[in-house]
Amino acid sequence: MLGYLRVLGEKMKNQKIVITKIGAPETMQVVDEEIKSPSGSDVLVKILTTGVAFADISIRYGQYPGVPKPPVTPGYDLIGIIEQTGPDVSSFVVGDKVAALTVFGAYSKYISLPASQLVKIPQQIDPIKSEALVLNYVTAYQMLHRVSKVKPKQRVLIHGASGGVGTALMQLGKLMEQDMVGTASQKNHALLKKYGVTPINYRTQDFEEILKNNPVDVVFESIGGKNIQKSLKVLKKGGLLVYYGARSSIQSGKYVNGLMGKSIVESIFYNILPNGKKTTFYAINAKKQIQQFREDLTSLIQLLNEGKIDPVIGATYPLEQAAAANQAMENGDHIGKIVLICN
Repeated sequence: MLGYLRVLGEKMKNQKIVITKIGAPETMQVVDEEIKSPSGSDVLVKILTTGVAFADISIRYGQYPGVPKPPVTPGYDLIGIIEQTGPDVSSFVVGDKVAALTVFGAYSKYISLPASQLVKIPQQIDPIKSEALVLNYVTAYQMLHRVSKVKPKQRVLIHGASGGVGTALMQLGKLMEQDMVGTASQKNHALLKKYGVTPINYRTQDFEEILKNNPVDVVFESIGGKNIQKSLKVLKKGGLLVYYGARSSIQSGKYVNGLMGKSIVESIFYNILPNGKKTTFYAINAKKQIQQFREDLTSLIQLLNEGKIDPVIGATYPLEQAAAANQAMENGDHIGKIVLICN
């Protein structure tokens, strides 16, 4: 049964989700494994929650750079409790609540990680709400403050505004009194209006046509493909397009291999055109920029504690239903963040 650590003799057992082969969500299986005590500067983390990200879909299709091909355990981020520490660990103690950006491996009850990758967080913080901060809100925060450096009251376009990063961009943008426009399906327009965002129905309306006479300062582009070129057309001279995802990799229920890589190359190419507009590709990287990650996550936790942000949790699933959660992500049948409950 999932939901607890089993002790068989002296050996502790863990359960995790493994993508057994490239393909659809049903390739994900629950696997038992023995847990080894952490050594050196590693810690064993009991995972409370992990998020479902579009990156997990790309990993399942073998298309995410820097991640092993299946068989592999997905899971980009986590909130957890330290269960054991290695003999060289002095910065954490058993019982500390922590966050981590793992990239893969967090669809699990337990995980062993280097202590250097962990960020200590307040004990009282809600593990579901705070889970959305680790990847989605840090991504949004860094694109706003470190990449685009958008100013208060500037005009921005948010593609996929009702998704996990989109809702984070809207909430953080509202704090900056930005003039926001967002694309989303009609059923989610009330959510956009709640944050003062002018909605555009991407299914029935052409955002390029709507915005051509009222361009924007910054575009946050998560769709990829042809959407990048269309978005550049509604960008002011001197404006910036921040490309960070490839939602259009899913077409007619099938994953289109290579679209994200192609879109990255295109975004770099568009950046050298002499049109007065700039493009950049953003990818979160906590391992190389751990101090920035700690600072930004700490700032977001403060905003959460002050009630200035309230992550939208679209759905929660138990860990053993990870395949169903992945299918919901792949279908786009959600708003905000999808969270897996691991313990």
